Amino acid sequence: MALRQEGTEHALSFGGDDEGTPDVPPTLDEIIASWNPKTKAGKDLDPHFTESLLAQKIPEPDGDWLLRVRSMAATGESSAPTVASLLQPPTEAILHGFDPWAKAVARLLRHDPISRALAVLLIHAPSCLQDPHGRPLHGRVYRASLGVWALLDTSLGTLEPHDPRIPFLDFLLDLSSQRDAVKEAKRRYLQDEDQQIPQAKTLTLALLAPNETQLQIQPLDPTAQQHLKAVLNDLMNLASPQSMIPSEVREVPGDVHPEDDPLGLDDVLSAFTGAKPDPEEALFQTAIQSAEKIGSSCGDLRIQTAGMLAAFGRSCRRWSHGSPVRLLVAIASQVDLKTREIFKLLIEISNASRDRTIPFPGLRN
Repeated sequence: MALRQEGTEHALSFGGDDEGTPDVPPTLDEIIASWNPKTKAGKDLDPHFTESLLAQKIPEPDGDWLLRVRSMAATGESSAPTVASLLQPPTEAILHGFDPWAKAVARLLRHDPISRALAVLLIHAPSCLQDPHGRPLHGRVYRASLGVWALLDTSLGTLEPHDPRIPFLDFLLDLSSQRDAVKEAKRRYLQDEDQQIPQAKTLTLALLAPNETQLQIQPLDPTAQQHLKAVLNDLMNLASPQSMIPSEVREVPGDVHPEDDPLGLDDVLSAFTGAKPDPEEALFQTAIQSAEKIGSSCGDLRIQTAGMLAAFGRSCRRWSHGSPVRLLVAIASQVDLKTREIFKLLIEISNASRDRTIPFPGLRN
């Protein structure tokens, strides 16, 4: 009792029958408050405002302005299009990722120092083009404004609103922003339960919209071909097949000359360590692995081709009511045909490597 009284004086607790806590589960507010000690039993979770949202009275509408607007007769005339209005970034660039569009614009600029500086600003997006509040959408709009302004004077020359090259440039920039179509092709294939060898034609038909249009094919000038090829390479992002082939041919050591081992020590060591390893085994295994990598790359080529053709069809809808389905499907069929021939050749290389009917340098060639 003396210890209890002494503890009471110093605000200490020694327990007792009257100090038990009921065995009840904690409330949801107490659990949430335990995650963050600064949270006070869920009170901070309730929305509250330090000031009233309607602290100031909303002003009355301007009656004279409304009367003037209502009295204006509709002329039916629209504003004349400008280069900036015709080359606006697509929605995919603003919402999903702005870098592909910025790279495509940078390739179109001139090679003088000012144009190169604009290209660096577009691609790397320094702090001067970032939103001070960290809002990514606003930062992309700033870069889009700079990119559209830079497109007024490109390596193709000064553009005018009625320039016949503007539709191609708009299509090119829209195509550079359609990476989601390639991702959708990969998702479609991975969701397939059979998981057979992918077919570019089947995936293309599944990805393209049913509405079809007929487009007149016209040859592109060499500069336009280079820009289109660069956009397609960025869109598909294919690995180089040269990186999958052995870079060099190593000389296989021949039999040891008797004069090089007069005491026969190699045979003595072989008796204890086992037979000599086959020096060509690693080379032929490398050939088989290279064939497997190239075969896998051909399968990826079919998937990415289908995604690229679907992206092509999406971009066509900006200037037509549909996409050239038959033309795109024909391209996919040609890719299937050419890759099928490569598959056959890779099977022959693998069989020759396993049976060693062809020397390794011949397989590599």
